[in-house]
Amino acid sequence: MNATLPTLIDYYYRQVRGDSGQVVESALGDALLPGGPLSLPREEELTRLRMSDFERLLKPTITQAPLEVTIVGDVDETEATELVGATFGALPPRADTPRERSDTQFLRFPAGDLPTVHATHKGPDSEAFVGVVWPLYVANPERRREEISLNLLTALFDNELRHRVRQELGKSYAPTVEMVTPDNADQGYIAAIVETSREDADTVAAEIRTLAQRLARGDFTDENLEAARKPIEANLARNAVSNEWWASYLDGSSRQKPKLVEMMQVPDLMAKITPAEVRKAAADWLTRAPLVVIATPEQKGSGP
Repeated sequence: MNATLPTLIDYYYRQVRGDSGQVVESALGDALLPGGPLSLPREEELTRLRMSDFERLLKPTITQAPLEVTIVGDVDETEATELVGATFGALPPRADTPRERSDTQFLRFPAGDLPTVHATHKGPDSEAFVGVVWPLYVANPERRREEISLNLLTALFDNELRHRVRQELGKSYAPTVEMVTPDNADQGYIAAIVETSREDADTVAAEIRTLAQRLARGDFTDENLEAARKPIEANLARNAVSNEWWASYLDGSSRQKPKLVEMMQVPDLMAKITPAEVRKAAADWLTRAPLVVIATPEQKGSGP
């Protein structure tokens, strides 16, 4: 297996360097947390890896870490208990060791002005990728109502961006806005992400910022907000009868008891968020100048 690692690593780096979206993500990591988990390691560092390194890292977790089994679906409880007992339950006992580490690195945005980061990719010559990122806060269950207000704002932003950049300007086929807010971990953020042409990258970045400023002023109608809310509510209703949704919420619930309560509260809370709360969220979090990452094609003959 050691003999195949260089080929696999070379293939991985070719894929990443040819994917403008991956280049943007790596550039974001380099700008905010150099050398951290979001940054792409130097290729020569990975080429020194051997299978024994993977074993050293993974074997303790696979053989010693606590296990939690989540089962969803039309399963008889007694039968499930017997099957789990005969398989996972037959494994040697494992210690419920603390998972906190002193060397954990979390994504944090600087307090001052955020940069505009330019990166290059080895993908198609005509393709550029624009990421415009607004920092939020480190999420926790106590701020869930504000988080859901931001979730609605993100859906509204996504609708408005698609209308402006795709339908009115024709600069991209599928612009998106996403929100990342893990609890008690990385600092959250809202990111507008657009694949466009090289020539239109700066124009698209400016359009994204202009739209964010309009939303920060509260310049949207209640009808716009409801158009964003309804698909979310419909999706929540579909999820309630989905095994995947139940599994995602139940996973880890033995350590995170609030998840069991929250999974039942979110649909009701989503329906109760007011336009005023969404406007406040927009004013609080879209006013600050964002971090902008633009990945454009590498010039022929440059780079390694």
